[in-house]
Amino acid sequence: MPLRIAVHGAVDAMALLLVDAGTVRGDGDVVFHGAPVHPSGAVRLTGADAGTQWLEVALPGVEELITRVLLVGSTKRGALRDAAGLAVEAFAPDGTSVARYDVTDAGPETAMVLAEL
Repeated sequence: MPLRIAVHGAVDAMALLLVDAGTVRGDGDVVFHGAPVHPSGAVRLTGADAGTQWLEVALPGVEELITRVLLVGSTKRGALRDAAGLAVEAFAPDGTSVARYDVTDAGPETAMVLAEL
């Protein structure tokens, strides 16, 4: 069962699947609204509601060459410091919140890594 990841704060969410060198292998390793499912099916952007974007990450299904999955929040307007309630939260398959990070240190940037799996 995958982890459900919520990116709160009315920002765009994406996942970057990185190899050991700390890079993506190509466009397929970037999951975002234009490409909502990784070719492996292990990471997917599943939708949005009330200022929250949702991703599902099935860590056992991530390819062996992938060593990290970065969860990124970005905005097209303004800076991330202006995103009210910016946070990332992970939920177990039973719906229990298992980790949450409230972003309080965002500055003028328009994109930042919110979590790493």
